[in-house]
Amino acid sequence: MVKLAYRYHVDAISILLLRMLFSFPFYVITAYVYRNQNNEVLKGEKDYLWVVFFGFAGYYLASYFNFVGLTYIKASLERIFFFISNNCYSS
Repeated sequence: MVKLAYRYHVDAISILLLRMLFSFPFYVITAYVYRNQNNEVLKGEKDYLWVVFFGFAGYYLASYFNFVGLTYIKASLERIFFFISNNCYSS
């Protein structure tokens, strides 16, 4: 769908904004459903800051670089690179 949006001369930031706006209600619903579970995994403010940092780096930056990469190569080739890189790191 990103490649289709690029036909209308939309930049990567705008597409990423739409993606995050559409996914936000699902995150809110998930947080609401699991709000009463007592998870002792995060123990302090420092742990929450790390979660926010890695969430930003892992979701936003990875998505941004993915969308920018789609402006230079075809989506099928980009998916091949993505799956090869994931298989190399998972071993």
